[in-house]
Amino acid sequence: MSYVALLIALEDYADRLLLPVPFAASDLAAFSNTLKAIGFKEADQVCRFNAQATKSGIESDVRKLARRLTNADTLFLFYVGHGFSLAGTNYLTCFDTRPDDLAETSVSISALTDTLKSCDCRSICLFLDAAHHGSSGESEMSTCPAPLDEPRLEASLAKLDRVVCFTSCRSGEESHSSAHRKQGIWTQHVLAALTGDAATAISERRLVTAASLQRYLSQAVPRTLRADFATPVRQTPWLYGDISDDFVVADLNSVLDRKRLEATPAVPRLDAVVLSAAKTQPVKHLPGFKKSHRLPDSKTSNADTFIASITAATLQSDLEATFLTLKSAYQFKRLEIEKRGPADGSGVIATPFFEYSVSVELDADDPTQVIWNRAISKISDPTQVFCEAFDRVFASVFDTIEISTGEPIDVTAVIDRIEQFDGHEFAATYDSDCSVCFVRVVGITTLIRITSRGVFITDQRANSPTALLNSAMLIQSKLTNELGLKSFSAT
Repeated sequence: MSYVALLIALEDYADRLLLPVPFAASDLAAFSNTLKAIGFKEADQVCRFNAQATKSGIESDVRKLARRLTNADTLFLFYVGHGFSLAGTNYLTCFDTRPDDLAETSVSISALTDTLKSCDCRSICLFLDAAHHGSSGESEMSTCPAPLDEPRLEASLAKLDRVVCFTSCRSGEESHSSAHRKQGIWTQHVLAALTGDAATAISERRLVTAASLQRYLSQAVPRTLRADFATPVRQTPWLYGDISDDFVVADLNSVLDRKRLEATPAVPRLDAVVLSAAKTQPVKHLPGFKKSHRLPDSKTSNADTFIASITAATLQSDLEATFLTLKSAYQFKRLEIEKRGPADGSGVIATPFFEYSVSVELDADDPTQVIWNRAISKISDPTQVFCEAFDRVFASVFDTIEISTGEPIDVTAVIDRIEQFDGHEFAATYDSDCSVCFVRVVGITTLIRITSRGVFITDQRANSPTALLNSAMLIQSKLTNELGLKSFSAT
């Protein structure tokens, strides 16, 4: 699943008869940063502020998004500005909205939903903060007869499948801002929920759903208003569309895992970590294997030489493609990146931050198969691994983290500690000689294998190196902190 966002904020308007919207710029920046934190790529966010948010520009952005969205995408559309209803139609104002020609110079919500109706996205989440008033208490648009019309908003949303629309307040109410926080109060709480800072907005499965978010907002916003305003004010956050716990707004599993890790010092140093992956392939399916070749029947030096010769071209292609992608992603200069090989069935790319290796070998247990091994090792700068460039180059390549402990692990001691642990969170499976121990952690499907050489954590669901490392470090933290297995700490 991927995420796409259109974020629109109007703090000022070209026509000064339309009063400013306090802290709209702050809300836009905070919303964008929050989306990055929960998995939205910066390239998949379209941000429009003030002069960028014209009527034609917004309508064009929505049309282009509707064309690019697929059934794997979730769309977030955030708007902060003035909204109104005129002649039975709901509108959102734009930077170039004219008070003397409101309908023709604003964006119709119904027209937006008509455009989005043509897209085939997984779900749509609208966040509308469109009920702001001037400090005098008078309407900022004296010619505007009414605020957003709720029944017509419902009717517009009914055109779409899998859509929710959160609004900062009910029709006729005002959306309030906090001067000392420099942010809209409703937006502040939406973002608190999305960042995992609002426990009551999160379901048991660590999801923010339409229903859980609305329940939280309906309690948190009035509570903040009572604390911030001496004179009672009324602002009732509202939800339209699919009002259920089945509608997932955000999956916070990785966010909450990361928060826990950031609060826990017991994580492995990356110089003791190797990212790896091993994939098997039939020998007869190798591009260099010909009909005249014979399949090896055992792993011998001659068989290894044969495999190295018929895979040399494939290794060269892998190394060359990875070299070029790394050079582009990190803007390496010639002297900063080096490709070595292929030779004897392996090759290496060395960078200032880490080393990438790829090799192929005959499977000793089944000589009709080869094993392709890829790895990242010798990590000297973790910031260059926990970054978008690294995720982009090695997306979905690795599934295992190998953690070296510096000294041999006493596997029997690990087994005894798990079996003596007061609780049912951990379980150990092992053979009679206790050379290998598989550890199961309740609620985690990740495979954990412990040998005397180290800890091997495999998570085939991780779709990026960052996700894989976060998963591994969470488990590392559990094993060291909760089980007290200090021998796991990298030295």
